[in-house]
Amino acid sequence: MDTSVAVGKNIPKKESWDKVTGAARYNTDFNQPGLLHAWLVTSLYGHALIKSIDQTKALGLPGVLAVVTGESLPRLVGPVLEGRVGQRGL
Repeated sequence: MDTSVAVGKNIPKKESWDKVTGAARYNTDFNQPGLLHAWLVTSLYGHALIKSIDQTKALGLPGVLAVVTGESLPRLVGPVLEGRVGQRGL
């Protein structure tokens, strides 16, 4: 691509029109019977050491099928976490 053509000019993104008109579809726009939904619960304290998580109340709620914690996922994955596995706090 010849960058001199774009320098100093507004170049609209392909999806801009769909977004501003409300026609764009997002993951939350789809709803099918039997879909499983997840709810993320995070710590109120950024650098706190979480010693335990009591899952009893959550598992006792109607419709809750599972509680997934870090212990459920022994291996961290993804480019942001590469090389950081095993560091304290992750």
